[in-house]
Amino acid sequence: MEQGAKIMEQGAKIMEQGAKIMEQGAKSMEAMVADACKAYGVKEKDLLGRRVDEQTGTVILLTRGGKRVAWRLGREVQKLTRVEATGEPEQKSKK
Repeated sequence: MEQGAKIMEQGAKIMEQGAKIMEQGAKSMEAMVADACKAYGVKEKDLLGRRVDEQTGTVILLTRGGKRVAWRLGREVQKLTRVEATGEPEQKSKK
């Protein structure tokens, strides 16, 4: 019985994501990339590559730091570190 409830809950989440994707429908590819960059805290100049699957609302980003991440509309993610985003080491404070 619990498994059935979990499946129903997952189905509801998928339907909700689908509704968000449909709502986004007219959003351009560049706007989706900008949203993904904002979610991960990455500047577009630090991207080596990007790909958008408009059917699923998924954006794939490849950063200068060599990190490959996938973002979906409405998904909350952890921001990338400076090294992951730019490939540059963290700056040490001078004392």
